[in-house]
Amino acid sequence: MTVRELIFKLAERIDPYDKDGVQFTIDTILTKDGDGFTAQRLVDIYNDARSILLLALQSTLPPEEFFRVSPGAAKQVPLYFQGGEAKKPSDYIAPISIYDTSGNQILILPISLAPIVMKADHNQLNPHFRESTNNRFVFEQRDRFTALTAAYIPDGWYNFWYVGLPAFTIANIVTENVSETFDDRWYVVILEIAEAIAMEHGMAEVNALARTLIEKVHKLP
Repeated sequence: MTVRELIFKLAERIDPYDKDGVQFTIDTILTKDGDGFTAQRLVDIYNDARSILLLALQSTLPPEEFFRVSPGAAKQVPLYFQGGEAKKPSDYIAPISIYDTSGNQILILPISLAPIVMKADHNQLNPHFRESTNNRFVFEQRDRFTALTAAYIPDGWYNFWYVGLPAFTIANIVTENVSETFDDRWYVVILEIAEAIAMEHGMAEVNALARTLIEKVHKLP
């Protein structure tokens, strides 16, 4: 099914009329703003629902099963660090691993653990969090990875594996008529999550909904 068809189904649920009071059709959806949501906001909600589904699948299913039901989600790109920083890819959803060009792994930690690593380095305590040439870390921030010091992450290219999901745009939905990359059993899940987002449910509630729907769908033969 195309993304435009699915967004039309979403509009039927949450915003079926354009700002002039005319009911949307498959041919007019995303060509005008809706009565409640702009065309761009409708696309953003749909993209957010897909991202939430992918993250929920990753946290709910074993790795092998996750990649089986999410083909193409695992991506590998060269990542350039400079001054202890590297920007995330535009389609980034979640990390898998980073290795230097010699095949040595660099652990990815949440930024909330940075004070613990700093304290371990200073006090020479907790060897698991003590940074060295054989035990290196980078910290995940909103749009980038950062190191406490560039001494352990010298400037250069690194191999980065991650979970990625490109966002759709109005242009490629309408002009290119792109198809949804999730298979058809997940269509209703995406729409349910999107509807919850549109109704401004809290993120905890939306994430719980996603996990519940995954459990229901994944039990089907």
